[in-house]
Amino acid sequence: MYDTLGFTKNLFFTESLGTTKEDLDKFVGRRNDVHRYLAQISGREGCVHLVTGNPGVGKTSFVNVMQYVTSVEDPKSAFGDIVHTPNLLIPSIKKLQINSDDTAQSVMLKITSSLIFSLISYYEHRGLKLPRKIDEHHKRINELIVSTGKPSGSVSVMGSGGSYGGETIGYEGTASTTVSHLSHIINELLHVALPDLNMNGIYVVINNLDIVEHDTLVKILNELRDELFAIKELWIILLGSKGTYAAIKQHPNGARLVDNFRGTETFLGSLNEVEAADILRIRATKLSFDESNPRPLPVSEQVIREIYKHCDGEIRFLFNVCDQIVRSVLTKYPSLDSIDNALAFSALKPIVQEEIRLDSLGKKQLRMLTTLLEKPLRPKDYKEVKLTSAPDFSNVAKDLLKRNLVRKREEGVAVYYEPSGQVVLARYCELI
Repeated sequence: MYDTLGFTKNLFFTESLGTTKEDLDKFVGRRNDVHRYLAQISGREGCVHLVTGNPGVGKTSFVNVMQYVTSVEDPKSAFGDIVHTPNLLIPSIKKLQINSDDTAQSVMLKITSSLIFSLISYYEHRGLKLPRKIDEHHKRINELIVSTGKPSGSVSVMGSGGSYGGETIGYEGTASTTVSHLSHIINELLHVALPDLNMNGIYVVINNLDIVEHDTLVKILNELRDELFAIKELWIILLGSKGTYAAIKQHPNGARLVDNFRGTETFLGSLNEVEAADILRIRATKLSFDESNPRPLPVSEQVIREIYKHCDGEIRFLFNVCDQIVRSVLTKYPSLDSIDNALAFSALKPIVQEEIRLDSLGKKQLRMLTTLLEKPLRPKDYKEVKLTSAPDFSNVAKDLLKRNLVRKREEGVAVYYEPSGQVVLARYCELI
């Protein structure tokens, strides 16, 4: 469909930016965030650092672009006025995720697998022969693969939805693959690869910390602390929701853990409306068949800014809605090469209605959403939504959380719930 509009691919793609120069060229804004992040992780030795923000704000894209910037010989040439930065770090090709049924051992297996995957990919990118030692460790790790899918007693190698050779694979936990033993393997891998590649370190990126309970997260990270955090060639970046640092620090077993973190956290707020439009304008240029004569955006900047203003800064949701507007309108009027504002806004309401499916919600859920649109609430505020107890509130909120209709925000030990961007947009469309 987008080729008929003059573009090589969908302008409104929601996949995260990657770790290449082409992805850097699509990166917009966040100059202060860039400098703060790079200052936090700079140094001759590795670190553990948190990057936080609301869902859909662009945390993964930010970290990926920063991985590219710190992988090149001259970071200043890649990104301009950089003062503090580590450099010559191998990017993490696949992020991993800690799940609720994980153990320290299974997470260490994921990390080892992720590192091997990154090293193999980097050798291939450089056109270099893989050293025998890395190949041997690769084969040993592969011997732990028990099947495709995620059978009982195993863990996904790349986290939720991760893949290897096009298939999701599982690793069976075994007594021989202790955290200490895997730490030894990682050290061997890095002591072979880094001098060979003339690189100083490698990234490990752990995504979606907020999907596991704090007790599980703190327990696993504490069990990994002495072995994993002690590897000086690792830059471990943890991605989670705002307030993750404070939540870990205030956990009964979290104080010693955060002592190993570099700084507190790099919090990414929402981009402003101009920056959101700039991203799409840059994409329109880069993805036009004729870059010297780029095609205009199929949806006007006025529409883009208006939607973004009313989806609470969730830029991923903005892109998804714009894509659906284009598809909906061009399905009805295939001869159009641009969509005027009236057509775009007429398509918006049914798209949002289909996204949030209010007709599938019960009275408790609808009442909670309506109330949350006025102010964030904690479970102890259960009476404000006419519920019987704090646990009842939490159960309703968790159901809405699964449907991406609410967000959970942590401030120390306090947990607040607030509406997601699509619910805010639904109010703008007079659906709720």
